[in-house]
Amino acid sequence: LFFVFNLFFGTIFHAIDGAMWSGDPAQTVTWSDAFFFTLQSMDTIGFGALIPNKASGNWLVFIMSYCSGIFWTAFTGIVFAKLSRPSRLKRQIKFSQFAVINRECVSFVPQFFDDGYDEDTKNAMEGLRWSEYGAY
Repeated sequence: LFFVFNLFFGTIFHAIDGAMWSGDPAQTVTWSDAFFFTLQSMDTIGFGALIPNKASGNWLVFIMSYCSGIFWTAFTGIVFAKLSRPSRLKRQIKFSQFAVINRECVSFVPQFFDDGYDEDTKNAMEGLRWSEYGAY
């Protein structure tokens, strides 16, 4: 679709003589020059070798930049929507129908989080794995 945009606007720029060389305005602009001018303008590269010619060229640059803004916004939204869909993840996670309650060991001790340097509480929770954030 991006290539089609550039073909379309490059052809219009060439047909209406909407671009000119900034260093030598008398030099003719070929169709490939107009095509690459649209590519550089649409991607906001702007080398500066070609510039819009006359009011028609300026209006065409305005229309092209507006269309390219819509194109890049839509393209980014489509890619983001496609990548953020959890379609494979939805088939891999299975939830249990029953809740599991652990009564064998304490998994959360609120007193431990009040005083991180309490050795008695730390020794009482001997079987748990430790990290810098506490027991887990």
